[in-house]
Amino acid sequence: MSQHFPMMLGKKVLAIRASEACVSFELDDGFTCEVSLEGDCCSYSYFTDPKSFEELVGDVLLDIEDRQEKPPGNYPSESDDGNTSILWSFLHIKTNKSHYVFDWRNDSNGYYSGYITTRRYQTLKES
Repeated sequence: MSQHFPMMLGKKVLAIRASEACVSFELDDGFTCEVSLEGDCCSYSYFTDPKSFEELVGDVLLDIEDRQEKPPGNYPSESDDGNTSILWSFLHIKTNKSHYVFDWRNDSNGYYSGYITTRRYQTLKES
């Protein structure tokens, strides 16, 4: 488990709001957790398919892990022009119903990278 997510574990997902750079999980404990992608200087991080997070609604979050790895040997580790380093990044989420893998990317010159941040706040209910 990544150090970013313990406050989400054991909670049921009531709603999801997702964009390329941020996914908000409205949880059954009255809080919302935002998982955001940040890019260092001169880079840009994004989820490749943010709408796919909607599959988590109704599930209980059991484990969440952020993984980054170099591509396997049969894939290039740099772009064709040699100016961009390639790193595969995945958010693995295990729930009471299934296991999901969401990929995210960081476009950079290889010197800079991206990372995940989380923020937790009380969900405001409309009256």
